[in-house]
Amino acid sequence: MEARPEEPRPEIFGLSATEIDLIEKRKQHLNDRWEIIANVFLVVTLICFLASFANPIMWLATAGLIAARIVAIKIWKLVEKSIPKAKNYSNYRQSYSSYKLEYKAYEKRRKEEIRVEEAIRKKEEIKIKRREYKYWSSLDPYEFEREIARLYKLNGFKAEVTKGSGDGGIDIYLTQTERKGIVQCKRYTKKVGPGPVRDLYGTMVGGGFSFAKIVCPSGFSDKAYLFSKGKNIELVGLKRIMELVEKSETNQSEVASL
Repeated sequence: MEARPEEPRPEIFGLSATEIDLIEKRKQHLNDRWEIIANVFLVVTLICFLASFANPIMWLATAGLIAARIVAIKIWKLVEKSIPKAKNYSNYRQSYSSYKLEYKAYEKRRKEEIRVEEAIRKKEEIKIKRREYKYWSSLDPYEFEREIARLYKLNGFKAEVTKGSGDGGIDIYLTQTERKGIVQCKRYTKKVGPGPVRDLYGTMVGGGFSFAKIVCPSGFSDKAYLFSKGKNIELVGLKRIMELVEKSETNQSEVASL
């Protein structure tokens, strides 16, 4: 964790809280007086300037007022510096302003670090959850489709989730080299029977696809396995999902180590 910038304490500059309060009040008092004087100078100078168009002698008065204002500023600064420990206070305020800028940058960096740490933490949590049955059974159908597509992507396939309607029961399109296949995801709480497998086979043959996969964490009935035998349809149950998860993690680790 990055060290937080150290705040400049008044004591370092030989100042107490009481002295700072007195200096600030004195400065505010001077500023209030100077604001009145500056406004008076400005109004009188403007009047003399306008009058100089009719009477050139007023140019001298205008110039004199401008010079007087410059002198007044010098005097005001000298008076301000004459406040006890004003220089210490000025140094403290300057250091404090620098500290505020540095701390603001520090906070921005820390927020980004925390955001990254949180993202990594959530990623690790999901990584652990993906190894549990209850994670796959807790996903809604759309999340389930996206997660299965992600698994196949990490295992060497190009995977595209379909729009949802008018897809003929196809949830994901898979491509691997020249072979094109389809995936149907079932978030059933019971085993999938032969009916959906038969329908997917018809879609595979009718669409000219090389292979098909039907995914259900709850598994498949014996009749479903019997129908799929020799038809290039893979029935993907929880055990196979866990194998894909493990393999995808291995693939990610190998890529990260390159």
